[in-house]
Amino acid sequence: MTSFILVHGAWHGGWCWHKVAARLVAMGHRVEAPDFPGHGRDETPIADVTLESIVARICETIDRVPERAVLVGHSYGGAIISQASELRPEKVKALVYLTAILAGDGQTPGGALAGDKEGVGPSHLDYAPDGKSATVKKEALKPVFYGEIAATRTSPMPQNACVRRPPRDWSRR
Repeated sequence: MTSFILVHGAWHGGWCWHKVAARLVAMGHRVEAPDFPGHGRDETPIADVTLESIVARICETIDRVPERAVLVGHSYGGAIISQASELRPEKVKALVYLTAILAGDGQTPGGALAGDKEGVGPSHLDYAPDGKSATVKKEALKPVFYGEIAATRTSPMPQNACVRRPPRDWSRR
């Protein structure tokens, strides 16, 4: 048995992993698919969500798993599993990046996507009046992500959750 922690991308929640999680569980694996703060069923106010609080949520999930886990990060979740694995290296068996962001030292998740012409860019987003969060425009959900269910289940993504990632501390390895 392997423990998997499935980390969703921006605007989503753990709900997006339901089919993958069910298959892994059916094969005898342990699966966690947590919501980021302010996403999915989590009711944290979006203004209180930061990159640090998202990484902390994933670290809390890692800490609950009895053995080393495989972290699977989709899209923005790639940046999250990178950071979480640096904070809990002894608890991580492997990292899997699924169409994911792999930000460099000190690079923002947004900076890692600067040249991306196919993903979610500014033209696909509606920004909140205060500029502190963005949602994907309804007409962009299907071509950018997948079917109609995304239109009813996605969450705003706080801009302060895309801050600069601290440089790696290679002395911990």
